[in-house]
Amino acid sequence: SRAATRRVLVAGRTLATSRREPYSRAMMSLSRGIAALLRGHWSSSRKSSDQAVEHLQHESCHGYTWELATARTFAFWSLQYQGNLGELARRQPEMLRLAKESDDLFAMLNFGTQVTAHLELANDNPEESLRRLEEDRARLSSGGFFIQHHNQVLAKTYSLLYQAKPCDAMAAIDGQWKNYRREFLSLIQQVRVDHRQVFVRVLIALAASEQGEQRSRLLSDARKEIHRLRKEKVGWASALAIAFDAGCDNVAGDSELATEKLTQASVLLFRADMKLFATAAEHHLATLQNNDPTRVNERWVTHCVRNGPRMAEMLVPGFTGAPT
Repeated sequence: SRAATRRVLVAGRTLATSRREPYSRAMMSLSRGIAALLRGHWSSSRKSSDQAVEHLQHESCHGYTWELATARTFAFWSLQYQGNLGELARRQPEMLRLAKESDDLFAMLNFGTQVTAHLELANDNPEESLRRLEEDRARLSSGGFFIQHHNQVLAKTYSLLYQAKPCDAMAAIDGQWKNYRREFLSLIQQVRVDHRQVFVRVLIALAASEQGEQRSRLLSDARKEIHRLRKEKVGWASALAIAFDAGCDNVAGDSELATEKLTQASVLLFRADMKLFATAAEHHLATLQNNDPTRVNERWVTHCVRNGPRMAEMLVPGFTGAPT
């Protein structure tokens, strides 16, 4: 619970203050960064994780490679969720290169998979994203299902969505939930929400590609998953739920209701500091309302995204080729 997390962090801060050494301060900053990301507070997570990296670069912390890789991982993931792809592109390539040079499998997988996929898709290069994800898949342990497997599954799924291949995307993610349950990853709310939000996107994209009863069934399944997102009662999940609900409405032929929900979703997504998703919602709004796309296109450029329409449909599906 949040209260328990606060108690642990307060106790940790007291200990770190009493010891006054870089490693203790680094672990305290890293703990704050991890806790913030798990709550969906991306900016706070990035700030604390960067502070941990700074402490760990002190000469007295030489050799703490796992801790340093973990701190950088949470900084990268925070940038990814924020949609700050320019800063992510500035940091990630060199760190990934160094991880490969030192044969640091933990760092290679954490700095790759979802992080690499976001950067490649921003460059409008889903083929390269999938190629590199296959390289990462070969590095994964065959003896379990860990957070790195989760990242690889999701990254492959939405790379295929970006290519407008919803059937292949469903094949990549369908049936994976049993692995999450077996390894207890399903107990981590952030992981649970992340898996569910990608799965919902696949269901909506599939529904948009179908007709009649099959479309209705897929939309019904999507709305059930959206309801589960809302039940998580965290800001970023609730904001995504409204955006995805709009996609369902648009596929069902109710563009007026979709417009209303997209308007609400874009505000909430900006408030949740999820700029890529917020811009996707604005992109679809501009299309539905026949508005001048200049402002939205400028946002995509700011986010270092080359193909705004494809990115928008991958993030918030249901608006390309669906009936209006």
